[in-house]
Amino acid sequence: MASTYRVVALVFLISLTNSRFCIATAEQQPIASFFGDPHFQGADGVHFRFTGLPGQSYCLLSDPSLHINMEMAGESSSRNAESSSAGGDSNAPTAAHRTWVKAIGVLVAGHSLQLRARQGEDASLGDGFLQSLVLDDVAQQLSPSHILESDDGALLVHHVGVTESNGLETETIRIQAGGRHGAEFLVHIRPEAVDRQSPGDAFVHFSVEVLSGGGLTDPHGVMGQTFRRSQKERSFAVGLRWSDDAQAWEVAGDNGDGYLDGSVDSYRSTGLVAADCAFSRFKEAAGAAGERREQSEGSWAVTEMMAEGEAAEGEAAGGGGDVAPGIAGAVGRRLLGERRLGG
Repeated sequence: MASTYRVVALVFLISLTNSRFCIATAEQQPIASFFGDPHFQGADGVHFRFTGLPGQSYCLLSDPSLHINMEMAGESSSRNAESSSAGGDSNAPTAAHRTWVKAIGVLVAGHSLQLRARQGEDASLGDGFLQSLVLDDVAQQLSPSHILESDDGALLVHHVGVTESNGLETETIRIQAGGRHGAEFLVHIRPEAVDRQSPGDAFVHFSVEVLSGGGLTDPHGVMGQTFRRSQKERSFAVGLRWSDDAQAWEVAGDNGDGYLDGSVDSYRSTGLVAADCAFSRFKEAAGAAGERREQSEGSWAVTEMMAEGEAAEGEAAGGGGDVAPGIAGAVGRRLLGERRLGG
């Protein structure tokens, strides 16, 4: 079975029309994103923060066909964050001010994906920034240029490659959920900037760029609601935020105060792959959760994208010598460029 998927991947590099999935190209710009500690840009163009509480999971996006959670880690302040308002109550305490996204959970079509960044003070790439990658409750390994794809085509996880910027390396993974016309996003994993690390912790964390919201019909969640064509009146303060290479107006407050629906607790989930936040829209098919737990390693095919020195195999698959070597790494370099994703 693995060899069959390998041939499909090689042919796909020559002709996009014969594959269920699409490789991201340099022309694809993110329609929504978050980075750092963390700063968001919604699909509506609004910039805001959502810090939540360390150790808690929150709904990033919830739709009838797709649910994504994020788990926070970081340093708590002395302020009471439990009742922090995302609804603009100026009298409410504000949330912890130094958090990062440490783990991401995805639910789609009876499948689950959990990505967790490693901990510790080591900021070098080493064997990778991922502590674990779990598909359908089974731990998996994902090496650079490799793809993991479910047999039903509903979920694809592709290690795009590694880039370096400002002395720090970044690992990039592409995820496509819902098939060829589903949602597609890039997950970047890297440590914090050196001057923002703490003794004993390099704060390796996730940043995400959404390339496509295909298939979303009724999205909500911290980022998901920014895809909605809502005419609801909102009242929120803004401030000017400076970064190393740009400035932007951003909603004032730690949790999109006055801009996001509800409160921080409205987005809290009981676990990384639990679709039980107050704004959950996810409608998993009956019995799918049980089926997901029964999945085995055999339900996932591992494909290695064509790498340098494999041109002969491309010819054997009917690709001739036209397939460029090292294409996975080239895609990663085009996607990331020299942009700084930290801080």
